[in-house]
Amino acid sequence: MVGDRVERNQLLTCALILERERGSDYQVAQILRHLSAANGKMRLHEEGVRLVKEALEIYERLGDMVKQAQCFILLAWLLVELVRL
Repeated sequence: MVGDRVERNQLLTCALILERERGSDYQVAQILRHLSAANGKMRLHEEGVRLVKEALEIYERLGDMVKQAQCFILLAWLLVELVRL
C-alpha cells in the first residue's frame, strides 16, 4: 500500500504476469481482485469489471465461495461507479 495508485497498478500487473507463469490459479485470482479494486480507485471501472469477472471465474472453478462473494461485492461497487459516469 506504499506509493501512488499508478505505481501500485504497475506492481500488481508485474505480479500477475509472474503468477500466471507459475500457474498458481489462486494467486492469479487474488492479484486480479486487487488489481480490479486498484483500477476502480483510478476510475478505470470498465477494466476493473473485466478483471474482477476473470477472478470470479477462477474462484468459481476453485469452489471458493467466500472469494466469489468478495468478487460480487467488488463487481457491484464497480458497476455502480460506472453508472455514475
